Amino acid sequence: MARYESPSYTVLKSDGPFELRAYDAFSTSAYIGDDLSGKSGFPVLFNYISGRNETKQKISMTIPVINDFSLSQGSMEFVIPPSFHKEGIPKPVDERLTIKHYEPHKAVAVRFSGRINDKKIESYTDKLKAWCETNNIQTKGMVRLQRFNSPFSLPCLRHNEIVMMTD
Repeated sequence: MARYESPSYTVLKSDGPFELRAYDAFSTSAYIGDDLSGKSGFPVLFNYISGRNETKQKISMTIPVINDFSLSQGSMEFVIPPSFHKEGIPKPVDERLTIKHYEPHKAVAVRFSGRINDKKIESYTDKLKAWCETNNIQTKGMVRLQRFNSPFSLPCLRHNEIVMMTD
């Protein structure tokens, strides 16, 4: 995993698979949709980083791939490498894509391995909320699923995370 760039953060508290983090600002290219299967948008996002953008510029693959969930729709997002300044990010030519900017923020995360499914997302979200309650940490906003490996990786070797922003 070390060969791919990812958002920068500082661990403020660590407890087994749980962490409280302070993230630096970062940006993503995001495909917004109502299909939360986890595969929606991947080809569109891959085309964007392969040069299908206003400047025809190739963008390095990064980690993690992010899914941001809400009740009616979610997103699949590729992190923009930190070498791109906010103003220099190539604009998408595909109208289904948008550029999202995450300001510096605190978040909690729980790591886990294996395949992703709705039951697992719900289970780890519940575990993260319980850990936050025990540690008097207030969460806000949507749940982010962060995946760090190729779908071809062995499930037992996959690094996944559920992340929620905090107050």
